[in-house]
Amino acid sequence: MTGSGLKFGIALVAFVVALKVWVSKRRKQWNLQTWSFLVLVLWLFLPICIALLLSFWKPIFLARFLIVCFPAALLLVACGLAEIAQLWIRYGLVILMLLSAAAPIRSYYAEPGPQDWESAVGYVAHNASAGDIAFLPNGYCEMPLRYYVDHDAKIPSFPAILSVPNGVRRTGHIWMISCTTAGEPGGSRVVAGYGVEGIRQFKGQSARNSASWSTPAPLAV
Repeated sequence: MTGSGLKFGIALVAFVVALKVWVSKRRKQWNLQTWSFLVLVLWLFLPICIALLLSFWKPIFLARFLIVCFPAALLLVACGLAEIAQLWIRYGLVILMLLSAAAPIRSYYAEPGPQDWESAVGYVAHNASAGDIAFLPNGYCEMPLRYYVDHDAKIPSFPAILSVPNGVRRTGHIWMISCTTAGEPGGSRVVAGYGVEGIRQFKGQSARNSASWSTPAPLAV
């Protein structure tokens, strides 16, 4: 939520300052401000604790499920920084937080994803012929595949995408596209009457772990 290194240090200082001010005000009286701070604390930590406990049953302790805590974290940081009396310290910490976030954001968007869908889609599109189809043994792969097919203007065309190739009239190759980590059947047994002609791997994937692009050709009869 608050990054690491300098960002985390500044956020931790802000949390401590906000907590110290809240404790001092709570001793005097309960008002809207003290209740608001308590709501922010519960907003931040309650979903984290619930997700952690539920993860013993089903693993959901992931950042994407805890994004709801992000506004609370930012508001708590803002509360702490706003309580610093010295303006030069307050604004200096804000500027440092912004500067420390620039490099990680740049590196995040510069790094390619864990699966190189762009290269895979381009490879299939440029090597497929008329009558070819794309076969997805696992439906999870269809969403990222269709995204790049629809948004990549460089590819000339792409084979028809199917999840069940058996029983479909076809005259060309079948491009079996897989992206999951669980093993899937391979070789000539995937589609009746077809054999594996070749396998092409891309970043973040391995052939046996189903993250492979294979081009089975029709068997001679």
